Amino acid sequence: KAFNAFRHPLAALSLAVGAATLALPLAAQTRASDSPPVAAATASRTFHHAQGQTTIAAVPQRIAVLDLAALDILDGLGVEVAGVPTLEAQYWPDYLKKYSTSQFTPVGDLFQPDLEALKKLQPDLVILGSRSASKFQEVSAIAPTIALSSGSTAFVPTVAQNILLLGRILNREPQA
Repeated sequence: KAFNAFRHPLAALSLAVGAATLALPLAAQTRASDSPPVAAATASRTFHHAQGQTTIAAVPQRIAVLDLAALDILDGLGVEVAGVPTLEAQYWPDYLKKYSTSQFTPVGDLFQPDLEALKKLQPDLVILGSRSASKFQEVSAIAPTIALSSGSTAFVPTVAQNILLLGRILNREPQA
């Protein structure tokens, strides 16, 4: 007999969640070399995020990120970053350890952005997480800034929204 989702709604939900769980790592394996070139946008675009909205003039090329979840998403989308959080070596997840090298500019820790380092880096976009979101006003005075939230309620939908938002901002919607 064929599977009937209306007779087994919990099984259908489990299948959907399982499929999404399997699809995310596959999507995360997409690298810049597999992606279409990132084209500069000709018009400003406005994006809504956890701290309100931010207008971005073009597809960001120089990105600073102060959140490991956002860094994980960017890495999965094949997006190169210029600035990363300062962490002791043992706190970097194995799959993100490459960002602990001197190739990337440290721009503060997960709670406190280094405003001077951000000014010196001159990013096109700064991405804050929940821990550093209270510094949104100060950071947004330096560069266009978005704040991503992963809250304790509706965690999976919020992460999915963050992935899709970053995909739109960075012209990587197919990968997101």
